[in-house]
Amino acid sequence: MTLFQSNKILSQPVLIPGPKIWKRKDYADWKVLWVGCQKSVDSLLEMVVGTRELPSTDDLSVLLNQVNTPFAVILDGPSGVVAVVDQNRSFPVFYTMNGDSPVLGGNARDVAELGGKQEVYGEAALEAALSGYVTGPDTLLKGLHQLVAGNFLIWPRGEKSPRLHQYFRYLPTPPVASDEIGLVDALGVATDEAIGRLIQDADGRPIWVPLSGGLDSRLIAAKLQEANYPRIQTFSFGLPGNTEAQMAKIVAERLELSWFFIPSQRRDMRALFESDARWNYWRFAEGMSSVPNPQDFDVMLRLVQDGLIEKDAVLVNGQSGDFTSGGHLRFDVLERSQSFKEMADGLIDKHFDLWRSIRTPGVRQLLYKRIAKSVAFEGSMTEVRPAEEIAALYEFWEHRERQTKYVINQQRAYEFLGMDWMLPFWDMKLVNFWRGVPFQYKLRQGLYKTYLKKWDYRGIFSQLPDNVTAWGKGAKWFVLPLSSVAHKLTPVRYHRAIQKPFAYFGRFGHHYSVFPWREVLSMAGDIRNPVSLYTRQWFHELGIPFADNANTGSVKLAGLTKSSEAKGIPKLKT
Repeated sequence: MTLFQSNKILSQPVLIPGPKIWKRKDYADWKVLWVGCQKSVDSLLEMVVGTRELPSTDDLSVLLNQVNTPFAVILDGPSGVVAVVDQNRSFPVFYTMNGDSPVLGGNARDVAELGGKQEVYGEAALEAALSGYVTGPDTLLKGLHQLVAGNFLIWPRGEKSPRLHQYFRYLPTPPVASDEIGLVDALGVATDEAIGRLIQDADGRPIWVPLSGGLDSRLIAAKLQEANYPRIQTFSFGLPGNTEAQMAKIVAERLELSWFFIPSQRRDMRALFESDARWNYWRFAEGMSSVPNPQDFDVMLRLVQDGLIEKDAVLVNGQSGDFTSGGHLRFDVLERSQSFKEMADGLIDKHFDLWRSIRTPGVRQLLYKRIAKSVAFEGSMTEVRPAEEIAALYEFWEHRERQTKYVINQQRAYEFLGMDWMLPFWDMKLVNFWRGVPFQYKLRQGLYKTYLKKWDYRGIFSQLPDNVTAWGKGAKWFVLPLSSVAHKLTPVRYHRAIQKPFAYFGRFGHHYSVFPWREVLSMAGDIRNPVSLYTRQWFHELGIPFADNANTGSVKLAGLTKSSEAKGIPKLKT
């Protein structure tokens, strides 16, 4: 089965400009494509431009571990091609071969099409159906690859395949302090420096902070206010009356910051989903490797279309602050020693669970192998290993795969609309600080919360709750007890089906409502959340059969949306 086909045979390397944010320029003997932090890009160019030789892997690794995110660079010179993504894969880079010639760029579809006939990679498609993204260097297409976080490739002229090198791994480093007090102080310094670099790079432009009421966006807004940054705008969105927005409003009032709310209406979400704008955004953002993250797109589109946001505004969200501070560490990972297989089971149950019917025993065995390959694990999967070793591998996988494939993909919504963005929690000095924090201080975000309550700017961390419930004061008095009773009285296999009627009218109801009510109910026991339905739609619009039973190979197609049919989505050919 193929999605793209090209009969053009290339005779030399081709660098394809990525989405519109990418820049292109020739420097002496080198052709260069780049995006992101200019200082980091310039450091790389200084090493390469002026020589006709490819850089050594050691020298390039040392340099890349010293520069800050976000950036990506592709260079084509006399001796070959060099391509780099930063430590967090902030901007994806794709590559393939056409005949004897490398093809590289920031747009997966363009690279795949120019690279020639590309077949759907069934193993990767199955993985993406369960998680929403493809792990490792694979994509949905055979022969189309992507650089993973902290990787670069060197492709000498005339060689059939690139030499891949991993210069960064999200693994523990020696701690910067020996006790909690010292770590709290060091966290304060690292956070202030990260915000300082953000302020320097923003250079007086308006900073817009999507305020959820949670700890991470709360910290960003508070740090900017504490630093007297002159142009701060906070905002929240979602269904009217949602508790996160209510908390965000309180936080903004405490900080004396401008705030407004953008309501999401069910009928508007349905209309948006059928629109050209949504269809074009998905093609822009999916990269043949991740379902487009729908969280911000409808809101940002309205802000731009209505002229409410400045053209030079910088979007700054709290993306991944919960991960780096330890919020994703499972208690059982540190509670006892366990095997790699047990850790992999935890990852599978948490992250490969969009469709229960697809996750068969045979598929689980496949996922074990892919998880082990991702973290370069070798040895017995059943041998019991120290808790800290397992915790390190757990975070390594989470960073390399979910955070840098699906979570950071939310930034594509800003890029699609021509807007700049920054992620202070991915500042590399702050990331490297967290790598050096012992796991016992990261569990349940212990060190992070201790620091926030010690700093406690204007009382927003000690006097306001850390977490916000999904239900408002009125609804939680009957929704939560009713749901709890239903769970206790029914077998576990029915719990998802019970949850969906509540979820359809909960805080993510506007995402569920994109799809017909009866359709959601018919799949209630199978799907995990709206991402399950978005992923199925993503496959349908690509023309990839969605597996209904992975063992028998049978498929179930719900049909394309009208907007998809009208735009000539490429169909699979057998």
